[in-house]
Amino acid sequence: MLVTRRVVSAQVQFKRHILQKPQKKGKYFDWLWKGIKGKGWNPDGPPYNHVVQIGDPILRRKAKRVDFNKIPQEEIDSAAKALADAINLYDGVGMAAPQIGLSWQMFAVQVTEDQIFGWPPEMMKLQGVEAVPLTVIVNPKMEIVDKHSVIEEDESCVSVNGLHMRVPRCKEVIVRGHTPKGEEMKPWRVKNFTARIIQHEMDHLNGVLCVDRMTSTQTLQFTYWKDVNRKYGKFRLSYGGRRSLMNMWYPKSLLKLK
Repeated sequence: MLVTRRVVSAQVQFKRHILQKPQKKGKYFDWLWKGIKGKGWNPDGPPYNHVVQIGDPILRRKAKRVDFNKIPQEEIDSAAKALADAINLYDGVGMAAPQIGLSWQMFAVQVTEDQIFGWPPEMMKLQGVEAVPLTVIVNPKMEIVDKHSVIEEDESCVSVNGLHMRVPRCKEVIVRGHTPKGEEMKPWRVKNFTARIIQHEMDHLNGVLCVDRMTSTQTLQFTYWKDVNRKYGKFRLSYGGRRSLMNMWYPKSLLKLK
């Protein structure tokens, strides 16, 4: 899941708005308000509480480096939280800042035990999936360990919602960067599925989408084509993440690299 939105200035100025909760009571209303309020999101601009879709110009821009000397720490922390919220809202394994409308070199990676438990064991073994704690990387740099060791697998993206395709990725990479607090990270060497996530997110920061990497247009598929036939065309696809009831009615069949 991989994200960035519209930039207001060279280093992005956040417009903060304080929402006041209407005087209504009830568990359902509290849940609905929580979705609207969005855990600290700015409702009028980036970072958004939804993922932008292919066609939005921000997905094709090269994201700007985060300058820790110029950008207030509060704004960097807010962006990191927005990425964490988005990756959980969309049940993703990766999310880049451009996907939530923020053109910064920043992304989040997370693979939970609950996600692994819900995925087919044979797929977990084949793709080498392992749990990864929430990790937000700022100004990342990636090094490919072996350019000749390439694995081709199905890949999808919440910014190209409903589609998947075959994408070749290098098996192992090393990523360097900083934490949201500006601390330099130790080199992180990852392989298999985690390496695929890192490469997918790095592409987002360079204005590249998974559709640009697919081996052939013949591999491009609508993930829910069987559901469309089974329901005689009465099918609706949601773009709102897990808060949308439609995402509960139509289960995901593929891992989504946000």
